[in-house]
Amino acid sequence: MRPNTWDSLPLEVWITIFAQIDSLKDLIQCRLVCKTWDPLAEKAVFSQTLHFSTERSTAVQLHYHLARKPFLGRCIKKVQIKCSPWGDNIEFTDPLMVELCKLVFTPEIEKIDGMLLDDDFYKLLLDIMNNSRQQFRHFKAITASPIKSLPYSQVLCKAKDTLEFMELDILHNHSPGQLVIDLLDKFVKLKEIALTLEFMTKIEAIDAILQKLQNVESLTLKINVYSFSRKTETEINAWLGQHVQKDETMKTVHLQEIGEIEYTPNLVDYVVYKYPKLETLALVITDMGKHLDKVFQSIGQIPHVRIFETFTEQPEDVWMLGYRFKSTANKIEIRYALVLTFDDEEGAEVDISRKNSTHHTDFVLSLTPDLPHAFAKQLLTSVSTGTSDITELDINLYLYKDARDESEHGMSFYNILKMAPHIKILRFCDEKIEHQTTGLDTLTLNDLAHLQFYATLIGPGVLQHISKIAPNLRNLDLFSCFLLDEDIKHRRMMVDMPYSALERIAIKTGTRDHTEGAKRREIKKLASMEKKINSMNNIYLFVDTEDFSEQHFVLESGQNTITVISKDEYTLYSNGFKILHIHCKSLRGLQIDIAGFDIDMAWDDNGKLLSNSCCIKE
Repeated sequence: MRPNTWDSLPLEVWITIFAQIDSLKDLIQCRLVCKTWDPLAEKAVFSQTLHFSTERSTAVQLHYHLARKPFLGRCIKKVQIKCSPWGDNIEFTDPLMVELCKLVFTPEIEKIDGMLLDDDFYKLLLDIMNNSRQQFRHFKAITASPIKSLPYSQVLCKAKDTLEFMELDILHNHSPGQLVIDLLDKFVKLKEIALTLEFMTKIEAIDAILQKLQNVESLTLKINVYSFSRKTETEINAWLGQHVQKDETMKTVHLQEIGEIEYTPNLVDYVVYKYPKLETLALVITDMGKHLDKVFQSIGQIPHVRIFETFTEQPEDVWMLGYRFKSTANKIEIRYALVLTFDDEEGAEVDISRKNSTHHTDFVLSLTPDLPHAFAKQLLTSVSTGTSDITELDINLYLYKDARDESEHGMSFYNILKMAPHIKILRFCDEKIEHQTTGLDTLTLNDLAHLQFYATLIGPGVLQHISKIAPNLRNLDLFSCFLLDEDIKHRRMMVDMPYSALERIAIKTGTRDHTEGAKRREIKKLASMEKKINSMNNIYLFVDTEDFSEQHFVLESGQNTITVISKDEYTLYSNGFKILHIHCKSLRGLQIDIAGFDIDMAWDDNGKLLSNSCCIKE
């Protein structure tokens, strides 16, 4: 019997194996293994996305290679065309480029992507397709030129039997794109289309185009019009029922640039009616306006709603968005941004994603400098009402602090907790957290499981109080934080959470991770403290839990090791050194990443310390 060796595998199996390798670097290495692997791996290289550069030196090299081995051109399925902004680019009318394109764009091509493709490229591609002995039966998608010209439209029409995605602009009645519109019902395999319709002043004209779509599942629609013939609610409902044919194939619709525009309510009502099986409706709302409250009510039953690039300068708008789109469980992330999506926009940008099937909504609020706390507060208060709860929150109060309205709209760590009593995950930053007891008698955070503080001064008693009101806290992260101790002369960093059955604590420093506040006084102090810790000989660690007896350790300077020591040794030698004191009900894992140390400690159910990184010394 012939032994089972790699050499005995059939050619088809080898081809399949190499086709599974996504890394171009790995495929090149495979070519160097042996003469048998070289041609197979080479074919796999060209089966990856081909980065087609029009820079002369690169184009000459590719042409030389494919001219010697033209069969490799049939391996090319996807092409990414790139023009160098500073190199010597070859025009698509150049004889060398013409020959190269004939080698690259064969009937096996599936997708052509790229930027700044001009008419000369589409003319050349159309010529290649027209003169090919074989039909282009796999051609699925091609990037549009900045201006959708006649040659581009002619390429689309030539590939109408196979295209699955296309982008089309109708600028006027005599637009080159009209050539495609006239044949739109012939694009039988089209699954996704992006349409820009300029100066179509009637909803009937839009419907006449969309009725031609056969099996499309995803539609992006942008309307640019200044004099739209808007229908009243009675008129639109009557027209929808009498003239609009429903399409149950469409799954996703993306409406761009709606808001304070006359056609907005008509367009949204039309889309919701025409596509009853719609799963996702995405809206780019450039301006909040008087029409939107009606729009938001109309889309309430869509399974998945996405709203993005929504700009506002009014906190009341943020409140309305929170009220309209909140779910049972809400995740809120409040970001700081020097500029928003567009440089000329000021105020706040709101992104929302709501899924009715999971009763979950994600809010992302991006704020420009100097905005008051009112924006964040309006979102939090509008979401945390009725049966709606904030379950995840990421907020940096320091960056949104505005002394001008601090008294009216001031927010604090404890105020946020009162607004989010069912919070599960909280990531929080502020200049300082002071211990507060008044007004918190009934506050209990039974759901809080993961708490992270970063770049924050944490006052005495704060962690101990959190331990009382969050009995189920399991994970605590302290990133670039100061734990202020009333008895600072002992130089202790004390994590005092006596009521918490913690599973993990992570203590990390590193001001480089918080460049947004690098100029803050306490961040500078933290950097200075890190230098001082680095200069110390040792750092001493004391872990005190109910699950096992007190344990003492020393982190040795210059070595990424931690040594177990006795209580007497700890008492004798720790005086004058930095002391890290951990006090909690139970603990299973401790990560220490400070002053050059990067140590993970773990305990088993019996309280025995496990050494999983060879850094523990007995």
